[in-house]
Order: sequence, then structure tokens, then C-alpha cells
Amino acid sequence: MDSHLLYQQAERFLPWNLHNSVLNSAIFPFWSDEALYYFQQTTTEKLLIRIDLEKGKKEIILNYKEILEALSSQLNDETNFKQINLSDFVIKEKPEQLLCFIHKNHWWHYDFKNHSCKQADEIICGHLNSPDKDWALWIKDHNLILTDRSKKQDFQITTDGELYYDYASSPETNTHAITERLLGIVPTPVAIWSSDSQKIITHKLDQRKVNELFILQNAPNGTHRPKIHSYRMSFSGDDNLPLEELMIIDISTKSILLIKTDPLLSPYLTPIEFKWVWWSHDSKKIYFIRETRAAKEIMLCVANAETGETRVLMTEKSEDTYVEPSPHATWLPQIVILEDSQEVVWLSERSGHAHLYLFNDEGILKNAITEGEWCVREVHFYDDKSKWLYFTACGYDKRDPLQKRVVKPTIL
Repeated sequence: MDSHLLYQQAERFLPWNLHNSVLNSAIFPFWSDEALYYFQQTTTEKLLIRIDLEKGKKEIILNYKEILEALSSQLNDETNFKQINLSDFVIKEKPEQLLCFIHKNHWWHYDFKNHSCKQADEIICGHLNSPDKDWALWIKDHNLILTDRSKKQDFQITTDGELYYDYASSPETNTHAITERLLGIVPTPVAIWSSDSQKIITHKLDQRKVNELFILQNAPNGTHRPKIHSYRMSFSGDDNLPLEELMIIDISTKSILLIKTDPLLSPYLTPIEFKWVWWSHDSKKIYFIRETRAAKEIMLCVANAETGETRVLMTEKSEDTYVEPSPHATWLPQIVILEDSQEVVWLSERSGHAHLYLFNDEGILKNAITEGEWCVREVHFYDDKSKWLYFTACGYDKRDPLQKRVVKPTIL
């Protein structure tokens, strides 16, 4: 076989070609209060599946081509299915059943009953919209601007931002900064809206003392003269790392409340980007994880959203190994806060295997939730009505210790 045919054979296994041969290798689910939705690819079509959470009934409710036909009719053109990204869809069940998706910088709504598409909100690059869509947060000259979308009115929230000591930014250590500058990408603020759209948790990022690093662009803009770009990059052992100062923006007063805690380390991404910062369900508290530089100790903290007062809920440390909130590389915390009792479900490897433990609101261990020679992998859902905790684990089948399975719900 000549080299050309060999390359053609190998090309079939590139990621962007392999998905045509391996179906449903990635599923993007959407959970509503009543059902689980996901798209399922067959050899001939793509189907939207609905599973009723109460009855367990599974049904096909939509064919992907119906969305394309409705969208093409609305736009008066032949819509290419590759242009629609349905990995980030939303289902609205009341008052009418809608499938919401993004196409050409707009949200579109597909009506299940009328089989029609309607263009909705425009997506403005760099704007972080509130859950109720009434407000948008964005960055201008290192400072924060809040926009009342209905009145089209802007409010200057901060004025003291400067280069490398700015608001709602991401550390340049992640190496995205130069690409964004060259391509003119407007970054979206690193921030989290409260569920009631009344507050925002964000930060001021200090990179002023982080050392510079340089990258060479060999032929910028079609020329032959290389160009050097600099950015701030922290190395292991450096004296200074990027530091995140947490704060809350109050929408009603347009004011800022500083969280009363020391700055958080942000060596690669900020804790907000790592999802180590999150709102309580009632939007009255902010939970965040603090990690020591050597990753020998992590602390779960809670802050009062009205006063900024902070306390440590619990701490875990080890002299022999890293202490991390998750066994996965992105380290998404496998933590559940039981809002009624303020007890904490916490993942730990203290026994030699990753297992779940229940702590009271003072950080004292109550009991182990799981145990044995197997490992908890992800905590998925806690039903506060039935007191059941759903998670996946591996290690049950000794022939394939990496195989994951959903474990029978644990009653807390």
C-alpha cells in the first residue's frame, strides 16, 4: 500500500472524522424538574430523548431534522446541521414546551407544539447575562460595567482597575491571553450570578508581581519579521502567583462588598473558573474552596452575602500526598451542602480509596457514607426530599477496575 493510501486510512481515525463511525461517544444531557433530555445519534438520524424522572418512561419526542427544517424555513435558506451546536441546549417546559439553542449569535426557540423556530435574544460577545436576562455584566478598560438590558442603561461599577490588577479576568498563566489579543476576542467576565439575579460573585485579580514570559510569533500578519509577545506566567517555586480577591456586586445598590478573607491562589485558573466558588440555593451564602500552595491542605469556607463575613466549615490536610476536591484532572469539587442542616458531604481518600463522608456544620466527622475497596468517582445529584444521593463509582468489577457504574442511591 502506498503512503497516500496509508495517510487516508489513518485520517479516518482523526477525532473530527471518528465521530461518524463511533455513535454517542459523548452525551450532553439537560436536566429539568420533570425529565432528563439528551440527543441520541443513530446510523440514519438524530433523536431527542426524554426520560420522565418520576415514572422512568423513555420516549422520542423530536427528530433533529425537524429543527433544521423549521430553522431553514425561518431563515429562508438551507441550514447546515454542522452550524448548530446542540451540546448546550436548554429545555423549557412551562408555560410552553421549547427547545432553546444558539445559532449565529442568537438564541433560538423551537416550539414543540407548533413545530416552528423563533429568534430570541442576541448573544453579545463578552457579556455575562443574568439568569432573568434583565442585566449584563461586561469589562471595559479593566473595570466592570453593568447594563440594564431593558432600559439600555449602563452603570460603571468599578473605576480603579488597571493592567494586571483588574476585575473579572483570567490569569495569563493559562496562555490564552496572547491568542485573545491577536484574534480580538472579547473575554467574558469571570463571575457567577446568583440564581435570583440580584448579586454577582467575582474578583479582582492581582498579577502585578508575576514574572514575564515570552513567546515568538514567527511570521505575523503575513510578514517575515518575527514578533515577541510577553505575558505573565508563574512557575513552580516562584515567589509570586496570581491572587484572586473575592467580592460581591449588589445589583440594587450597584455597590461592591469585599469578602472578608485572604486572596485565593490562582496559579492556572481562578477558583471561580475551577468552580471552586458557588452560590447557595437561596443566594444568601457563597461557598468557596481554599487550597494551600503545596496542595497539602484544602478548606471549605462559607461567606455571608450580606456582610462578607467568612468562616471555615471544614479542613482536610495530609503530609504525605496531595489533597484535592476531586480525583479528576479538572478537580471539580465533589461536595454537597445539605442546606437544611448545613451538613457537608465530602469526598476524601483518607482510607486509601475515594469515598464519601458526612460532616456536621462544625466540620466534625459524623460517619462514612461509603466504604470498601472501590472508589467514588462523581457525585451527580442529591434529592433533598427523599434524602438519596446519586453517584458513580468504579472498582466493583475487578476484571475492569476502571469501569464506572451508577451506584444504588445512598440514604443519608
